Amino acid sequence: MLDLEYRKDPDLDFLEFVPGYELADLVKILTTNGANEKYSFQELDKDLRFKSSKDPHSCWNLIAAELQTFGGDTRANLLRRIFKNGSGITYAELLDDALEVIGYKSDAKNLKKKEEDFYKGCFTLMYDNPPVDFLGKNIKILAKDIWKNWKLFWKKCPVSIKNKVPLIGDNIISGPKYQITIPSILYVIGLRKEKNELADKYNILSNVSLGIIGMQQSGKSTYLELLRNGEVEEQMKRTFGEVPYEAFQAKVLGINVEGGVDIAGGDANVVHYSEYVMNKERILFFFNAKSYLKPDESNLDYAEKCQGRFHYVYEKIYKDGFAQKSIKFIGSHIDELEETDRVQAKDKIYDSLVSTNAGFAKMFSENPDALFVTDLKHAQWSDNFEEYINLMKFSLGV
Repeated sequence: MLDLEYRKDPDLDFLEFVPGYELADLVKILTTNGANEKYSFQELDKDLRFKSSKDPHSCWNLIAAELQTFGGDTRANLLRRIFKNGSGITYAELLDDALEVIGYKSDAKNLKKKEEDFYKGCFTLMYDNPPVDFLGKNIKILAKDIWKNWKLFWKKCPVSIKNKVPLIGDNIISGPKYQITIPSILYVIGLRKEKNELADKYNILSNVSLGIIGMQQSGKSTYLELLRNGEVEEQMKRTFGEVPYEAFQAKVLGINVEGGVDIAGGDANVVHYSEYVMNKERILFFFNAKSYLKPDESNLDYAEKCQGRFHYVYEKIYKDGFAQKSIKFIGSHIDELEETDRVQAKDKIYDSLVSTNAGFAKMFSENPDALFVTDLKHAQWSDNFEEYINLMKFSLGV
């Protein structure tokens, strides 16, 4: 027997950020029937990596691989493993197939709407007298109800579809196992909905386009990785020139981020700031707060350089039709300051900016909440969730 192999899937990657106790219920659905009897054909419990793990969270990829495998044809799955493409089919394929099985015609183009259509279809089939105000609030309970009462649910599925589908059993060698995939997909939908509600809870934009500019080595790429993955590599590579990035869904927050360009902080890029932030909903300017307050011999004029850039932003962006946009300034590297300076960093930087006679002071005096200081290196969701959320609330808050 070949080991389970997760097929890279952006629609299931978010499981990496789901707590182990939440994944434990998904494991039950994948490995046992509603009477808590083990499926002999399941592979998850037999995988040594899973058996040796004490927390399902550490094996989220194996759990996802098991779901992908149950959704695929057994023989095709075998070929996929041999050629190292993963154990089964993608979540999008699983969902489309499951929608057909329950007889729900969906013309949705995006994943969120398809998932809504799927759980509404399952809800309608499952309950003759549905609980009041149930729909949309207890998707995981719906998943468990179908899992525990599979025969009742299956009887209500369209006959035309049922005739094409093999009944579940240990003798099945081909075809998806809907007794497992349908409640599992529902449970995944419930997990995703709860995760996406994290952004709602903290009043964070659900869709955003970003214009990220700033000083050299100030944390622009680090922030982008924190937004994308919730964490960063120990040694981030320095950005040179322009590095385009594709649209992505933030793993921790579940929000959608439009594609853009990660640009280096060199002086040559300053004159292009306006085009970089054109049509962007949120503009973020990064600088090194430690160097601003306590420069070393190599950058004694760092604060002056920052203010020069602030002046350019004020003249070419803030005043030139962009004032209605949200421009935020993020000072990084405060971990390199002494504790007293760390605590006072924001106030000291703010005072130095609004006390100047320069026009850019208006950007801060008119909006005192436009400045934020942080230690990006330790703002990872797993290290310091509170600081991570504070950073995201500041930069992406409604």
